[in-house]
Amino acid sequence: MAQPGMLGELFRDEGILQPIVFRKFHAPSTSMNIKQNWECISWSIEEWSKHFSDEPLKVRMGLRTSASSGPQWESRCVTSFLTFEELSKWDEVITHRKATNGETITSLSHWAYFDYVHLKEQKKLEFLKECISWEKFGYKGRGADESTVWIGTKGAHTPCHIDTYGCNLVTQVLGAKKWTLFPPQQSECLYPTRIPYEESSIYSQIDFKNVDINRFPKIQNSTPFVVTLNPGDVLFVPKHWWHFVETEQFSISVNSWIELPSDTKDQLKEALVLQQIGSVCQAVSSADKLTKILNPNMLYIVTLTSEELFAIVSQRIAALKNKHHSSTGFDHTMEPSETSGSKPDLSLSLPYTVLKSIPFQDFLLTSQLRGSLDGGNLASHHPPSTPEESETVEELLIRSLSDQRVIDVATDVLMENLRTLHNRVL
Repeated sequence: MAQPGMLGELFRDEGILQPIVFRKFHAPSTSMNIKQNWECISWSIEEWSKHFSDEPLKVRMGLRTSASSGPQWESRCVTSFLTFEELSKWDEVITHRKATNGETITSLSHWAYFDYVHLKEQKKLEFLKECISWEKFGYKGRGADESTVWIGTKGAHTPCHIDTYGCNLVTQVLGAKKWTLFPPQQSECLYPTRIPYEESSIYSQIDFKNVDINRFPKIQNSTPFVVTLNPGDVLFVPKHWWHFVETEQFSISVNSWIELPSDTKDQLKEALVLQQIGSVCQAVSSADKLTKILNPNMLYIVTLTSEELFAIVSQRIAALKNKHHSSTGFDHTMEPSETSGSKPDLSLSLPYTVLKSIPFQDFLLTSQLRGSLDGGNLASHHPPSTPEESETVEELLIRSLSDQRVIDVATDVLMENLRTLHNRVL
């Protein structure tokens, strides 16, 4: 029987190929004399407020109801500052707040999200350092410095995407959060895009708050995995699984992305994507175009020179060469497959649930989406749209050159040439 400490090895070897949930994995101690990891799970809202005091938090705000058929990208959101107490009560009272762009925001129209916050970069969150530990999963010494916190009001969410590196461990600390996941084999159904570009994230063009079936018909062929996390639950998300995550009530969660051996190859792929997009952006002078092409945290790439872009790719190639030289040479079979691999014995000595998929039609019926059934066929809330007609040449180039199929082929050819060169040297 596998012990909890062995889970880290299973995750590292990519032996678990679908999401699993450990219910009440971090159960708070009943003893008042025992100081333990994840004791924050037992804290009340009032205790959290005391820890945060009146420190202002920069939050992202998005529309609760959007007339657009596209996701609420970060560039479409506004930002403002709230204290933790204000954030925790955002859904309870009607509140008005000035956004940093001068717009007046109300709690009736917008959700708020203090999201993607790296704990090691936030002095205001040092009180969490002793609470967070991933040692139960076999990661000794892995704690707050390797973790990220997400605090959101009801309806707060990020667009559906995959993380190109690592697998993901998520602990629900407070409230409830709903995860909708899709396997990597169904990527075609999710309509991947690198616009807006963010390093290590591939987004879906589908807005899962407002699904447009006419525009994205292939989504009907998908089979999502859906789970709601409650305090103490831990979700394992395998590498390259799509996920749309939404808070169902005021929520606090903490995650850690676990590095995997196959990341080295994916880092090269991401460098190739950066090189392609950075090169195109060098020819773009319009700020509006750049804001559409790039996620706000990636605007810096317009300052990178051709030499700097090339240096990033060269560094990734060197890392890949060093990895293979220190192992078995350029063996193209060494990267784990997303569709194969041994399935480990999951008779773990702890409570867990292997998630099961459901038909997309059932997902729509059980979710608070605007999709509807019309004579047995899924109908769109919006009339058919043709966004490609308004797409600029720059966007068309980026979508084509950074398409995952193109990057996969380019990487395979590059590695084949490296293997040939390696064999010649030997």
